[in-house]
Amino acid sequence: MGFFSNWQMSRMAKYEERNMCPDCKGKGIHYFAGTEFYFGEPLQCCGCNGTGLYSEWVNNS
Repeated sequence: MGFFSNWQMSRMAKYEERNMCPDCKGKGIHYFAGTEFYFGEPLQCCGCNGTGLYSEWVNNS
């Protein structure tokens, strides 16, 4: 295994341990950077259906 795959596995293990969605980092929503011209509401995370939970993310994958 290479460095990147080891890093990815350890990263996913941390998210699983904390029960946090890897897509939104447990927030349940996605924010846009201040440099982007989007003035609407933050978007709900599609990976975890807005819950922010790793278990929900696994079920959707």
